[in-house]
Order: sequence, then structure tokens, then C-alpha cells
Amino acid sequence: MARRARDTCASVSQHKRSMPGRRSWKRLAWRSRRISAGRTAPAPSTSATRPGIVSNARNPASGPSIDAALKVWTERNQMRKLVDKTLVVASHNAGKIREIRDLIGPLGFEAKSAADLNFVEPEETGTTFEENATIKALASAKASGLPALSDDSGLAIDALGGAPGVYTANWAERDDGSRDFSMAMEKVEKELSEKGAAKPEERTARFVSVLCLAWPDGHVELFRGEVEGHVVWPPRGTSGFGYDPVFQPRGYDTTFGEMSAEEKHGWKPGDAKALSHRARAFKLFAETCLGA
Repeated sequence: MARRARDTCASVSQHKRSMPGRRSWKRLAWRSRRISAGRTAPAPSTSATRPGIVSNARNPASGPSIDAALKVWTERNQMRKLVDKTLVVASHNAGKIREIRDLIGPLGFEAKSAADLNFVEPEETGTTFEENATIKALASAKASGLPALSDDSGLAIDALGGAPGVYTANWAERDDGSRDFSMAMEKVEKELSEKGAAKPEERTARFVSVLCLAWPDGHVELFRGEVEGHVVWPPRGTSGFGYDPVFQPRGYDTTFGEMSAEEKHGWKPGDAKALSHRARAFKLFAETCLGA
């Protein structure tokens, strides 16, 4: 049964420490090459205590980590605001970086991606979107000394038990490490066909996006957005990226792949509504951490 789209947010605090000063992008790139993936992104073992809430903790031996529960604040007046509009987009995915820049551009941010800065790409060892988003954001925040914003997202199909879910990108991986989303979409269709899922109501799915905003001192904020719809075949449209051509949001007769960026996201600062999962998460981010 399809779940209703939900937007939730969580605040996680580990410990307080004075923020480091701004560094030049050139120095950040130099520093990143000296930091290993293991040091920048400790493996998590957290679990969601309830929808949208992730417990967090500090390991005294290794500094901020996400190994165990410490404290969760959910009231808005306890959430940390983002004052400096310089941040790192904690991603190496070109399509995702483009969409994040499209969404944060109107908010006046100066942003460089982890790929631009040659940061080490951390291993995503989490089993939830929240865990993987936190791993990526903390890695870039520690490497840069600046706030970092990450996104972990995926397609969850009801007939496949929520798959591909957090392994959405893995379904597109080839033996040589490259990604082929045409192959991934064919795999999705093959799995659905084997289960006899032919009607739209048998192919219900949702796109999920979890944003994590992390500071170098280990404090993180999490924002979750979802959009309901169903999987179509054959793929339609060439816009967007990933599985966009096979996802048709509820109430629309076009896929994300057939929509312009403006149509897909359906949101800009000050708007009450947002369509895409990522735009819904960004709406919460802007309202909570920016007051936009």
C-alpha cells in the first residue's frame, strides 16, 4: 500500500565547539588530499528512533561520529541556523550536484562540490538514507572546515519490498565501476514483470530524499522529503537523471524525465508547495535553517 508523501526533519547535536574560520577553496582542496576516507567518515551504526529522527553520538577517541545515541532535539527553536552562506555540496554525482545548485542558487549560496575540491568519496556503509547522508556530509564538513550539505536519495518500489531503496545507485553499477541507469531501469522493469505487476496500482513507488547539513564540530540537521507515484514502462523523457524517465508522480501524466527542472521541483524560496522529493526536503531545510 502506498504511503503518503511525508516531509520530516530532525536535529542532531553531538557537542559544541567554536567554528573554524573560512578557508580558501584552494586550501580546502589541498587539505582534502591529506585526509583518508576512514578518518573523514566513521562508519555508522545508528538507527532511526522514529520517522525522520536519527540518533547520534560522539566517540571520545575519534571525535564526532554517529556510533550511538547521545541526544536528539526536534523542536525548531533548538535547531541550529546556517548563518554563513558558504558551504560544500557533499557529492560526487554530477546530476545531483546540478539539482542542488539549482535549488540553493536562489538562496544566495556560494557552493563548491566535494568533487570540485577533490575530496575523498566516503564509503556509504549505512542502511538508511539518513545514515548515508550523514556519512557524506560529515566527511566534507571535516575535510573543509565549513558546513556541508549532502543528499542521499533513492527509489522505493512497493512491489519490490522497497527496493532498490538505499541501493538505488548500486543497481546502475557496471563491473568497471561506471553507472548505467538505462540498465538499472531495465532491471527494475524485469523485476516488476516477474512479479506480474502491470497495472499502475501494482507499480506504486516513491522517491525519497534526505538532506544532511553538517558542521565541522559534528552537529547535523536532517530533512526528509518524499513524493508518491508509480513506475512506468517504457522510459519517457530525457530530462533529469537516474530513474526520472520511469517515475510518474501522482496526479501528473508526465514523468520526471519529461519535466523541466522548474516543473519537476515546483518550488522556490517563499513558495508553499514543492513537487519533487529533493525540493520538499529543501523546503524544510530553507524554512528551518534559513528562515526562508
